Amino acid sequence: NVLYQPAGDQHLFVQANPSGTTRAVGVTNSGTVQAATAELKAAGGNAYALAINNTGHIAATGYKKVNGEVYLTADGGDITNSGEISAKNADGNGGTIVMNGHGTSSAGTVLNSGTLDASATAPGGQGGSVTLKNLGGATIHSGKILAKGGQGGAGGNAEISGAQVGLSGTVDLTAPGGKTGNLLLDPATLDVITGGSVTSGSFTLGGGTYANPVDTGANDTVDPSVIEGLLGTANLTLNADTNITVTNGITWTSANTLTLSTNTAGSTINLNAPI
Repeated sequence: NVLYQPAGDQHLFVQANPSGTTRAVGVTNSGTVQAATAELKAAGGNAYALAINNTGHIAATGYKKVNGEVYLTADGGDITNSGEISAKNADGNGGTIVMNGHGTSSAGTVLNSGTLDASATAPGGQGGSVTLKNLGGATIHSGKILAKGGQGGAGGNAEISGAQVGLSGTVDLTAPGGKTGNLLLDPATLDVITGGSVTSGSFTLGGGTYANPVDTGANDTVDPSVIEGLLGTANLTLNADTNITVTNGITWTSANTLTLSTNTAGSTINLNAPI
C-alpha cells in the first residue's frame, strides 16, 4: 500500500502486507524519498526475511507545523539501512528518525551501517532524535548517527537498544558553543571489557554482507575504547535490563558524563576496574 497525502501534513506512507506468500524483501528503497514525514512499514510477522531494506536516500523536511520524521518499522524480519536517512524540521531544529523492530518475539535484526542524520540546520537549533530499537532481537550500529545542534544550541538524543546490541559505529550529539546531547545504550546485559564488540564472522542481509559485532555469549560486550570515543561526542548512559560489569577501566577527557543504571530489581553493577 502506498499513501501520499500532498495537502496538510505531506505524509508519505509505504506499507507491505504479506498475503501468505513468503518473500525475500518486504519494502525496498534504493532511490530517493522526500516528504515532510516518511514511513516505511512491513507488517505481518516473519513472512519477510528482510522486512525493510533502505540503500538509497530518505529525506523528511518539516513543512509549516509538521516536523520532519522518518520511520522504518516492522513486526518481524530484518530492518537495514546502508544508505542515508535525514530528518530536519522547517524551523531549523533536527527531526526524528526511528528504526524499530518492535515485535517482542521477533528474532530479526535492526542494522544501521549507513548515516542517520537528525541534526539542526539553524544557529541555536536543537538536535533531533535517532532511535534504533529491537525488543526481540539484535540491534547493530556500525555506521553514523548525527543529531548535532546548531551554533550555540543543543545536541539531540539517541537510543540504541535491543535484546542484543552490537556497537562499532559513531554517534555525534555535539553543538558548537552549546550543550552536548544524550545517548542511551540499552542491551539486556553489558560487560565493558578489552576486546569487546569484536567482529565474529559475518551475516548477510538484503544482498549485503556485514561484519557481526554482536557477542554470541550470555553478555553483550563493548571495548572501553568504544565507550571512551562515544563520551567525546555525547553524554552516555549505559542501561542494562539486568547486570553491568566494568572489567577494564574507562577514562575520558571531555566534560561529558557517564551514567550506569539497570532496570531489574536485584540486578547488579560490578565495578571491577576504575572509571
